[in-house]
Order: sequence, then C-alpha cells, then structure tokens
Amino acid sequence: MTKDCDTQYKVSRNKAGLTQEQAAELLAEETGRPLAVRTLSSYENGHDKVPDDVVAAMSKVYGCPIIVWLHVVNNPHIGSFFPDIQFPQTYGDMALLFWNVADIATKLLPDIMGKETSDDTNKLMQIIEKYDQAGAMLRSAILYGRSLVDVKEGENA
Repeated sequence: MTKDCDTQYKVSRNKAGLTQEQAAELLAEETGRPLAVRTLSSYENGHDKVPDDVVAAMSKVYGCPIIVWLHVVNNPHIGSFFPDIQFPQTYGDMALLFWNVADIATKLLPDIMGKETSDDTNKLMQIIEKYDQAGAMLRSAILYGRSLVDVKEGENA
C-alpha cells in the first residue's frame, strides 16, 4: 500500500468530519462486523492492509469514491492493469478535462472514420493511443465529479 492511499483514508475521514471513533462505529454498521478504533488507525497509517469490504464502506460512509480507485490502483497484483489518472483539484480542472476529451474526439473523428486509417496500422495505433489518453482524462473527470456529487448528497442527507 502506498503512502498516498494510506493518507487518503485519513484525509477522507477528516473531510467527512468524523473522528476515528465515529468512523469505526459507522464502518462496523456498514460492513456488519466490528471494527476497532485501533484497527482503523492501523489501516490509516499503512500498518495493515485494508480489506476490500472496509474500503467500500469507507467510500460510502466518507462520501469519497476515489478511495476505491486508489485501493485498486495501489494493489501490487492488479494495479498495473489500470491506466494512470489525473486527480483534478477543482471544478474547473474537471471541466477542462471534459473539454480536452471533447477536443481530442472531435479532432480524431475524421481520421478514425476514414478508410485509409484502417489500412495504416501505425496511424490507427496513434489514434488509439490518443483515445486512450482521452479515456484517462475522462475517467479522472468522472471520478472527481462523482466525489463532488457524493459530498453534496451527504450534506443534504
């Protein structure tokens, strides 16, 4: 587990306005099994691996779905299969990522639709790589947008 992920557990709990005691109680309710404050502290400080069901519960209780992404991406066995994503810091960053994706798609559409592209594997590979980059931007913007919505819904609950 990387320090970024460990820190995210603690930061997300703090952003949710919860003490470790409150969080442990809510997480125990969400998972259906006891969770000691000492265990939560151990997770937050990277001393123990956080079980998947606890990470899912953290995501719900803290209103922070990015925790799940970090948990999976930082898994040494499967994390390398996921593309890197950027972490927008503001609503404007998110909007810019959406705009960049739209711009890339608009510029590449004529090339991908052209018959000559299907005959040129190098050109097709270049287009696919650019769409892959756009996909990473889109995933980043979506994750950030969902976290904004989850926080707002948590405030309105």
